[in-house]
Amino acid sequence: MRSASDRKIEAEISLSRFRLNYAVVYQGIIHDVTKTRQLEREQERRKNLALIGEMAARIAHEIKNPLASIQTGIQLLETQVADGSTEKAYYDRLLKEIQRVDTILKGLLSYARQETVARKKSNIKAVIERFAHVIQPTMERSDVQFLLEIADYLPEVWLDEYRFEQVLWNVTLNAIQASKPNGKIICRVHSQKKHLIIQICDEGVGIPQKTLKQIFDPFFSTKPHGSGLGLAISKRIIEQHGGKLVISSRENKGTVVSILLPLNEKEKL
Repeated sequence: MRSASDRKIEAEISLSRFRLNYAVVYQGIIHDVTKTRQLEREQERRKNLALIGEMAARIAHEIKNPLASIQTGIQLLETQVADGSTEKAYYDRLLKEIQRVDTILKGLLSYARQETVARKKSNIKAVIERFAHVIQPTMERSDVQFLLEIADYLPEVWLDEYRFEQVLWNVTLNAIQASKPNGKIICRVHSQKKHLIIQICDEGVGIPQKTLKQIFDPFFSTKPHGSGLGLAISKRIIEQHGGKLVISSRENKGTVVSILLPLNEKEKL
């Protein structure tokens, strides 16, 4: 349903029947249960996270050591074949697949761990410009422009700079992969009264509305070789900062990823 302020709400309706002056009267009461449902979903998400954590610990124990042994064995075999041979190509392919499994495993462990953020007062402009410099070679290889639109005055914000840059990497790499040749990705940064807004905007293929609802689900990915953990991890990191990560998109028009961060260390958005 929609509230008087046109806000979409989740509602329950309870119905009762009674007599009033010899007439039978029906009464319906509408309850706004939006917050209750949100808490229930959050509780379910935390329960799933605990299960993932337990599963990740078992995977780490059962897979990581054998995987390292397999990688070492293949590297040893690779030294015994000539460059350019068919066998060399097979070994290279196997090593890349092992590295992909290792990346997925690390992402799973990162998502499952309840890591804390070490925040300090940071100059957001310096952080964004440093990130832009580091990612520039990736942009050039992908034939995509990375443009900055940063407001003249920005207050300092409480950040774990390392974890925040991890979010920027995840979001921007998604934007690169969605972009067409000669495309543009714009990073806009400005502040409002109590929070800072960082937006990563691309002109790519966009995300269907049906997919947009699942975009933060762990292991959900539209990419053939994606782990489906990048955005899930990014969302959690921003929430640990007391902020929000919001995605809006239109097919064939592009996607906007908005990161909202509170200016006060103890506030949550």
